[in-house]
Amino acid sequence: MVTIECRANWPKFEESIDAMNTPHALDIAGLENVYDALAQAIDQAGSEKSELFLVKLALLNAQALGNPTVFNANIDAALRDL
Repeated sequence: MVTIECRANWPKFEESIDAMNTPHALDIAGLENVYDALAQAIDQAGSEKSELFLVKLALLNAQALGNPTVFNANIDAALRDL
């Protein structure tokens, strides 16, 4: 199990798979960059389209990831402690 602590005061994130130790894993600065870009995109989509945007983004990222097992584990991890 991996625990990630972000200096941006994000909640602790634990996941049961070792996906964060892949050659393509983001460092904290990369995660902060992605977080900022996502927040701006959600704002740009607006409240009426934000859910559709997030679904489209998730499907595009699932396609890029190419591994439904890892994607499903990410869903489980994201649902924890909402």
